[in-house]
Amino acid sequence: MTTADWQGLNWNGSRISRRTFVGGALAAASGVSAHAQTEGLKPKRGGILKVSTYLNPSRLDPVTGNSAVDQTVMWSMFDTLVDFDQNMKPKPGLAKWHYPDPKTLVFELFPNITFHDGTPCDAAAVKWNLDRAMTLKRSVIKPDLVSVESVEVTGPLTVALHLKQPDTSIPLMMSDRPGMMSSPTAVQSLGDDYDRKPCGTGQFKFVSWADGDRVIVTRNENYWKKDLPYLDGTVFRIMTDYSAGARAVSAGENDFMFLVPPRLMSVMQRDANVNVVRFPSMRIMNIHFNRSRESLKDVRVRKAINYAVDKVGFTRVTTEGTGDVVCSLIPPQHWANDPTYKDPYAYDPDKARALLKEAGYGNGLELGMVILPDAEYRKRADIVMDNFSKVGIKINLMPVQQSNNTFIDQQKGDIYLVAWPGRPELTQTYFQLHSKDSYYNVAHDTPLANIEELINATRLSEDLNERRKAFAALTRAEREFAIYTPICAEQVVYAWRKNVKGFQPSFMGKPKFDGVFFA
Repeated sequence: MTTADWQGLNWNGSRISRRTFVGGALAAASGVSAHAQTEGLKPKRGGILKVSTYLNPSRLDPVTGNSAVDQTVMWSMFDTLVDFDQNMKPKPGLAKWHYPDPKTLVFELFPNITFHDGTPCDAAAVKWNLDRAMTLKRSVIKPDLVSVESVEVTGPLTVALHLKQPDTSIPLMMSDRPGMMSSPTAVQSLGDDYDRKPCGTGQFKFVSWADGDRVIVTRNENYWKKDLPYLDGTVFRIMTDYSAGARAVSAGENDFMFLVPPRLMSVMQRDANVNVVRFPSMRIMNIHFNRSRESLKDVRVRKAINYAVDKVGFTRVTTEGTGDVVCSLIPPQHWANDPTYKDPYAYDPDKARALLKEAGYGNGLELGMVILPDAEYRKRADIVMDNFSKVGIKINLMPVQQSNNTFIDQQKGDIYLVAWPGRPELTQTYFQLHSKDSYYNVAHDTPLANIEELINATRLSEDLNERRKAFAALTRAEREFAIYTPICAEQVVYAWRKNVKGFQPSFMGKPKFDGVFFA
């Protein structure tokens, strides 16, 4: 791509209108349009939205948090530099953006935006946030900004990112944690305590967080988008028992629930006071390996584990027919999916046993498997353990609430059965999971020597066909080394009381409550 091709390139322009996941089909898939949800009602102010969430957050600092549930809570308090629509097409958030040349990305902030503590959200604050994300020792989002050489303030509301190489993936990445701007005043004042006392620019301000119980946020009366929010506040009620969460919505104790287990979907659909919607997502169920373990350093063992999992059976039982078997981190609805690529590890217990024997584990292998402690993960674990028992792998189950901390920070367990919730930008997913220095690469290894080169190739062009080819090459190379075990893509099921209006699901699979109001 030449410099001329990049002149004036703005990802909101017609040239990038193709950057949708399935050309609008996802919006139809929900079965609930924006008009149907509002029914022509004029939004009104007032009311506290009570949301049932399945897990306690890890931290509420966008730079240091490491759990999937964090975003849903943080999006209520933090605006992002870039936003996304239902089909994951980027749109302006705190800023507009353009590429004046292939290696420069310019953000132009909207005026008169302040953080909850009154600190201006200007170019200096954005530079401070991005520099912190790239340099803080505890930052988990460094891989997202690996192509940024430096950040320059070029005007009171203008920031230029000088890139090491052309990178078309950054705008959509800025709709996630890297683009969540924190008050420099609050961070510097609180230090590590900022993990639990966030201060953004969003529609709601932090009030309190009681571990394992609830997070409370309240209306930001000085929100820069003057018509919002409609709600007085939101209470995120932490309910690890999905059945209890579903009963709370049916009883009117809570107003909203996401990640409703498919087994509860039909039950909730019978409730005349509740909307139940399922929507495709970027959520992929996986088995992750701690490749620092001697047995899992051996590619033959990793391949054996891939062959040992009955993905078809797992998907049928755990998703009640709503999920899709996958052979990579790319959901079938994603524009980067290659429909011609066939799973190199179709279910084959005989091959699994042969590979284990060849690797020196003919008499069996014992592994510790970390999972979340809820009933849904125990069901998933039972299937995997049954599959593994047939090839001579014994699993010691390790159910724990803060599973990321256990597997990654504390280095406990050998494998980890968990859903990768996806990221707005697919390049972001691969770099976070496979880059040697990434938080989520628990072994901090490079089992595939040129993997970062292959990942970088996915961000060089804005042409989707070129990017699709790069993702195909990356997938084939990664699968040859069996770096992990992808199983299925899950649809996310949402349920909400019918007096809740204005909610729109997205392919991201994590709810935002912008524009939500009570009838």
